[in-house]
Amino acid sequence: PLNGKTDQTINTGLEVPVHYELAKDQTIPATYTFKANGNEPIVIHLVHAKKADQNDNNLNKIVTRTINVTNPDGKTNTIKQVAHLRRSGTIDEVTQKATYTPWSTDNWAEYDTPQISGYTPSQAKVSATTVDGNTQDQTVTITYSANDQSTTAKFVDDDNKGAQVGDTVTLNGKTDQTINTGLKVPDNYELAKDQTLPETYKFKANGNDPIVIHLVHA
Repeated sequence: PLNGKTDQTINTGLEVPVHYELAKDQTIPATYTFKANGNEPIVIHLVHAKKADQNDNNLNKIVTRTINVTNPDGKTNTIKQVAHLRRSGTIDEVTQKATYTPWSTDNWAEYDTPQISGYTPSQAKVSATTVDGNTQDQTVTITYSANDQSTTAKFVDDDNKGAQVGDTVTLNGKTDQTINTGLKVPDNYELAKDQTLPETYKFKANGNDPIVIHLVHA
C-alpha cells in the first residue's frame, strides 16, 4: 500500500517485477500526490519479458539425403546431400516457453545417376527437392540391372567355300554373364586349323559379334 496525507507527494518505490516489462504506452509512477478524496488504486499493466533463444541446437537443423549407388561390381558409392535450415526464437521469461519462426528452406540438388554401358539403373536420376522444417532425412538406394544381350553362332565349311553347316544358333544372356554355348562339332566335320570351339561365352556390354566356327571335312 501507498500511505500519505492530503496533498502530500511520496515516492512510490514501484519497480517492474523481474521477468516482466511495461505494456505499450504504460508508465510506472515514480511519485504520487494524494488527493483529498478519490485516490483510486493504481493499476500498472505489464507484459511478459522476452529474450532471444541463443541455443544453436534449437535454431539450426541439418537434413541429409543419402544416395547409395551400388555398381555392377558390387562397390557402393555414397553421395550425401546436406540441407541447412535456420530459424529464430524467443523465450518467454515468465513461462520459459519458446516461440520460433518457421524454418527456412533449402534444396537437395538433382542427382543424375552415372550411366554404365550394358546396364540400366533402377532410377535414372534423383529429383531436386525443396527441404523444409517437415522434411526428414532420406536414403535413396540405386542399383543396376544387366541388360539383355544376344549373339549368334554358326559353323562354316572351309572345304566348301565357307558354306554354312547347320542352323544358326542364337545365344542369349545378360551383360557380363557367362553362359555355356552347348556347341558341338557337327558329324563328319572337324575344326579347321587353329580353330577352337567356344564352350562358354561372356556377353559384353555391346559388340557381341556373331561367332563363326570354321570346319573342314573329317
